[in-house]
Amino acid sequence: MKKFLKIVGIFVLIFIVIIALNVFSLMKKGNKSTLHASEEEIEEAVGQMGDGIMDGGFYLDGKVYQLPVTVADMAESGWLIEETLNMKYEKFPANTVTNSMNVHNSNDKQKIISVVLINPYEEEQALDDVFIEHLSMGTFTANKVVLPQGITWKSTLEEVKKAYGEPAKESGDSLVYEDEIWQITIRFNTGESGKTTMSDVSYRLKD
Repeated sequence: MKKFLKIVGIFVLIFIVIIALNVFSLMKKGNKSTLHASEEEIEEAVGQMGDGIMDGGFYLDGKVYQLPVTVADMAESGWLIEETLNMKYEKFPANTVTNSMNVHNSNDKQKIISVVLINPYEEEQALDDVFIEHLSMGTFTANKVVLPQGITWKSTLEEVKKAYGEPAKESGDSLVYEDEIWQITIRFNTGESGKTTMSDVSYRLKD
């Protein structure tokens, strides 16, 4: 009898493990599905942007932005500067540039972008009115990104070149587009499948 119960116990344990693995697999697939904008989101976003990468339009997790972008623009979609920085820069000093900082989204703490703030004026400004001097977005922490002509995290280096033309610079896994005001760097990564797709995009105000 004890032997029988032991065998039953082993089968029950195996059954529980199988169920747990299946649930984990479904959750993992579900999380992966949130990494990319839907076709509807892409179509709507593209309709609100210019055709060229230097036009300065981009879609980030639910909203289309147009360079130059302020702290207030980002805050509308939950990208909030840390409270300590709010207190430190209640009045943002004139001619000041911060160090790079990670900014979480209040609606989803797993979403992160990297920013540098700048006040180019001769007088102090309210933090909300300060500009983003450098903005960087990565594949897994800025889940849904759309660039002009429908370029997304799924886009390859060749597709980006076809959409925006030859870059000002090309180095290994990155393309750099620039004009007299902005420098935009698009980086690529080769995944386990062997396909090389966009992994990071950053906007930097030139000196």
